[in-house]
Amino acid sequence: MCSRTIFFLFLLGLTSATFAQIDTSRYTYIQYRLNRLDNPDSSYALAGFWEQFDAMRVYGDRQLNIVHFGGSHIQADIYPNVLRNTFHTLDSGRTGARGFLFPYSAIHTNNPWNYKTSYTGTWEGHRSAVYKHSMTWGVDGVTATTRDSVASLSFSFRDSTVAVRPVSVLVMADLSDSSYRLETDSIPHLLLTDTTSEGYLLLVYDGPVDTVFLPFVRMDSTAQLKFYGCIVNSDDPGIVYHSLGGNGSSFRAFARCDLFASQLAYLQPDLVIISIGTNDTSDPDFDPEAYTAAYALFIEQILLVNPHCALILTVPNDSYVRKKYHNNNLVSCRESIYTLAAKYHAAVWDFYTIMGGAYSAKKWRTDQIMKSDLIHFTNEGYQLKGALLMEAMMEDYHHWLVDSGKERETGK
Repeated sequence: MCSRTIFFLFLLGLTSATFAQIDTSRYTYIQYRLNRLDNPDSSYALAGFWEQFDAMRVYGDRQLNIVHFGGSHIQADIYPNVLRNTFHTLDSGRTGARGFLFPYSAIHTNNPWNYKTSYTGTWEGHRSAVYKHSMTWGVDGVTATTRDSVASLSFSFRDSTVAVRPVSVLVMADLSDSSYRLETDSIPHLLLTDTTSEGYLLLVYDGPVDTVFLPFVRMDSTAQLKFYGCIVNSDDPGIVYHSLGGNGSSFRAFARCDLFASQLAYLQPDLVIISIGTNDTSDPDFDPEAYTAAYALFIEQILLVNPHCALILTVPNDSYVRKKYHNNNLVSCRESIYTLAAKYHAAVWDFYTIMGGAYSAKKWRTDQIMKSDLIHFTNEGYQLKGALLMEAMMEDYHHWLVDSGKERETGK
């Protein structure tokens, strides 16, 4: 048996162990046999990505960037972190990096558990999903602002299997007009800095650091600092898994982000996972044609940044509006996603069908793997969701290895 086949069976063992912890034998309504990536145009949508992924595993000579977009499911970063941790532990020496960070705690909303945000000064949050807000937004659809004369942000990393000790950080904030400056002399272990064409600041440390500390000083008494997020990186080959999304986000919300494409370019996406649709379909004025058009525009912005970027479109989970009205718009949403996948050579992860289809949200709630709002999942439910998506991706990778003859190249 070749090494890659052994690896795949080992990974399935990990996934099965995760299922055993959650006792999935109870969840008979989940369609485990349908847990796969569908390829509507009858070819491997992720072939180019798997080619690079396989080379990364064999040669250890590159990083690959996965960018996962969504709303509150992604801001919580529970199920994306299942994939992040698994990718970072597949191969020794291929640990990659943590990727995009945003100071959610500083704007008084839920922060991912796997890193802690500390801050000084008063910060306000502006979400593109809140239509009364007027602001400049970037790739995450959330902007943090301050008018304080002195303010700071700090990111530290909790115990994790993920490589979280960065050697560099790109600070995406409007520092180009000199109204605010970053006090680089106060940053420990800073080796050098560089400024990008957009005025963002790249910080390079003299070695891996445990904490990213960003002290800002106001230079103009009328100024407001806009902070869009930062990207932490390491020198290690492997996967950099960026999760981006704000509570309530939709395609309409992302369309308000004027800096979306220019900031996405800094993430250098090799694979984009799009998990947007719950908030779109919950709108009483939901229009399938308008949804499809907005989705297509979103994809086209991604492909402008990287025309060869691989795509996974995920079908939103079954849900209810205000806990009592079943979201019947999910059926036409699913149809739109399959149509777009065929047009843009994308893969589909049909989680709506996998979780049990229409009205299955109440079954998940009964088993305490979905919250009482019938939209969001419990920690246990998100862990299961992440394990399912990881298994579907690795099965697709395994089939690509077999069909492309890569297994034969590894020897006996």
